[in-house]
Amino acid sequence: SQNNRPDTASNPAVEQGVGAVPVSISGSGSTHSALDGSFTCPHGGTAPVNLGSSLVGSWVRVENDAAVNLTGTTQATPPGPATVELNPVSDPLIQAQVNAFHYTNITHDFIRDRTASGVAGIDVPIQCNVNISDTCNAFFSPGAQSINFYQAGGGCVNTAYSSVVSHEYGHFIVDRLGLGQGGFGEGYGDLMSMLIYDDPIIGHDFAGPGTQVRDPVAANIQYPCSSNSVHTCGQILGACFW
Repeated sequence: SQNNRPDTASNPAVEQGVGAVPVSISGSGSTHSALDGSFTCPHGGTAPVNLGSSLVGSWVRVENDAAVNLTGTTQATPPGPATVELNPVSDPLIQAQVNAFHYTNITHDFIRDRTASGVAGIDVPIQCNVNISDTCNAFFSPGAQSINFYQAGGGCVNTAYSSVVSHEYGHFIVDRLGLGQGGFGEGYGDLMSMLIYDDPIIGHDFAGPGTQVRDPVAANIQYPCSSNSVHTCGQILGACFW
């Protein structure tokens, strides 16, 4: 799903290469796709093979709460080429899985590419639960070390999309750095979305077209913040960076 917006009829998914997808040939070679989606899977034969793929990568393990996890088998004849399609037919429960995988990797790589000395602990496959049977929310669980996204319903979209995924992964980064969550964690999560997508709005169209979760710049919350809401006070951080 593109445009920093959710999977909806007015914002249909766009075909694009997806990076970090594991691809393998049973009993032979395996690899991960590059950022543009391209891959070369080592194999010495010329007879037809099956390419296996899933959304269990180096930095994220997508778990589908609504049904079985997305996997694929693509027939190919070496040396190829071959195209592995993750979501060839529009299905919101599959799209949520692909979105979660893609945008979690995008957020991990955004931090990793800018921290040569490393961020302790983020180079692990975080569990990402999607299509949870609930609505209108998403959250990071420090106990389970997971990020979690709800199905569409109750007037809200499926919450597994760009800015929401990056926000929740931001909490994971804060946790791995050993920093406090609270207003700082909320602000840092917002900041991940704002910087990665160059957009000050968090959660476009979350509760329908034209709605949003937060606009830290427009909110103009001043320090010191007197609100008891960590989501309100956290907007100071995002707005300052913006």
